[in-house]
Amino acid sequence: MPPIYILNIYAHSDNYRARNHLFDQIISLLNSMPEMISSLIIAGDMNCCFDSTSQRYNRQTGKPKSFIEFLNTHFSDCLSQPNLPHDYTFRRGSSLSTLDYMFAGRDAFFKMSDDDTTFLSQEWTDHALLTKTYTIGMTNCGKGVWRANPL
Repeated sequence: MPPIYILNIYAHSDNYRARNHLFDQIISLLNSMPEMISSLIIAGDMNCCFDSTSQRYNRQTGKPKSFIEFLNTHFSDCLSQPNLPHDYTFRRGSSLSTLDYMFAGRDAFFKMSDDDTTFLSQEWTDHALLTKTYTIGMTNCGKGVWRANPL
């Protein structure tokens, strides 16, 4: 079975220059290891809006354009269809926004299904739990499983 790589990100929330610097460092690191990109899952609290259908996206100062372009080139969004709005992933009081994302490289993405975004108790966190099912191999495979299987 080929390896699966997971990159969990917690980006700066109050300093867009520091956040964009982090994203630029991630791009440099991943560009130095191109063989792992197709098996990579990137997830976490990006602390900015990547959802181009959102009004917040268009108003956002210091958007990480190079990181968004990198993601659009090499990854698929695991939680939303293209050009459709994302579910909210953050709530504080009456404020709702999308700050948390999950992206997967080509090979990883095609092994994923059944996404869900669920808010937990506000006493625990103001972020939603993002889940996705990853299938690691064929199941129920072997002698006698398939009628035409000669083994």
